Amino acid sequence: MKWALILCAFGTTAALADNPAPTAQQVLSQMGMTYRNCSCYEDSGVVETVFTSSSRVWTNTKPFEIHFRRPALFRFEFTSQHFPNSPTNRYVLWSDGTQTHAYWQSANSYWAEASLSKGLAGATGVSGGSARTIPSLLSDALGGIKLTDLENLALRPEEALEGVDCYVVTGDYPPPVASRSCALWIGKKDFLLRQKKEQLQLPDGTVTASEEIHRLIKMNRDIPDAAFSFTPPAEAKSVAGIESMLADSQRQLAEAQARAEAATAAARQRQMSVLFIDCGPDGVTIPPGATKLSLEDLGHKGNSFEKLLDEAATNPSFNRMFVMIKPGSMATYHAIQNAVSGRPLTVQYEPADEDNAGIRVDSNGTTNRVIRFTSSHKQRSPIPAGKHAVEIKCSDNQVYLVGGDGQSETSGISLEDLAKPDGRFQAALLRSDRKTQYISFKVTDDSFPVFRKARDIAEGWAFDTSWELAEVGPPVTSGADAAAH
Repeated sequence: MKWALILCAFGTTAALADNPAPTAQQVLSQMGMTYRNCSCYEDSGVVETVFTSSSRVWTNTKPFEIHFRRPALFRFEFTSQHFPNSPTNRYVLWSDGTQTHAYWQSANSYWAEASLSKGLAGATGVSGGSARTIPSLLSDALGGIKLTDLENLALRPEEALEGVDCYVVTGDYPPPVASRSCALWIGKKDFLLRQKKEQLQLPDGTVTASEEIHRLIKMNRDIPDAAFSFTPPAEAKSVAGIESMLADSQRQLAEAQARAEAATAAARQRQMSVLFIDCGPDGVTIPPGATKLSLEDLGHKGNSFEKLLDEAATNPSFNRMFVMIKPGSMATYHAIQNAVSGRPLTVQYEPADEDNAGIRVDSNGTTNRVIRFTSSHKQRSPIPAGKHAVEIKCSDNQVYLVGGDGQSETSGISLEDLAKPDGRFQAALLRSDRKTQYISFKVTDDSFPVFRKARDIAEGWAFDTSWELAEVGPPVTSGADAAAH
């Protein structure tokens, strides 16, 4: 019966692999069958998660290993770091088929789990999800939502990943999983998962973009018993369970993060001074005092704007000049650029509509710039050297994808269609590699709303971005390309 099942599965795999146009559901179902019918499985890989908040961007990388042999021999482990340069922590979950145990280096503790399913549930969050991705496909007994449960499936154009031709399937997790989508790279010949990408927005507004890659995959090969055993260090203590330990660990981590963020905010408050400039069709508005200068005024040498720039250039606490460009303001922009030229100032240009920002007079009579801070207004880092541009045009308040020949598509993507998981913009991001490429937007001043939305989505996928006005003359660059002028 066992051989009949294996032969049947092999026949189905071969038939589907020869099918030039399988559906997304067929690919996903065959992937599930491949894992359920294997006798042994092991791999190693990594989960890289990029967190983007309103104030900073940070990356967490967690290498992992999986070893499995039916009926129930299992070992999973991953390593992580809470902060850069902090000690590496190891987490191990292992089962001999009758007992399941876990060890966590950061707590210097090990404990018995009620079941392998419960042990995997405890490791899922801290591992970045890798504790469940493959193990849940290997055995239905582990329960929970699996990748084969995805809904709203779509089959994307095929791609090669690390030398393996893959189907690319996108879908949404069903309830009660928090609303999020994922993309899967599945080998065309063996129907094994090579990569998973997900994006999720947390309640505090932080956006996470994760990439889970599986390498060195071995299926139906003998795995020695030693691979499934683990002995905790002699100094490790045995504890009753993970719940109280997790609570203490999370509390300590939260306190450490709060202290670090408070110290960073205090340092920035002491050191950062931002000069905000409203760039409008008729001239500029400069707080404090809401000083207004017309285009004619800006053309006069030694005007008050130039004096302000000279003062900022010699102020050791000055950080950057933030120019809010409103539609129809190209002449004013050029005047600002001419004034800035030759002065040692870092300038960040951002598109703005009338409802993006305003001037507020405080009770003490001083005037301050008020911005509704979103990802459109955060300070951006320079594009890392060596990255290549993926060009996107924004015109008529629509997004146009640009091909390798430099020609843009004739049909645009509307503001409403940008965020669709199965839309052309999301597909373009899936085809791009955030490690070697960045998204370069060319924007006309009638397309600021669609540009801001497209940039938010791209940065949610952890892409670096830059932008320039699609007008004749020197480019207007974002903070990602901001340079000292």
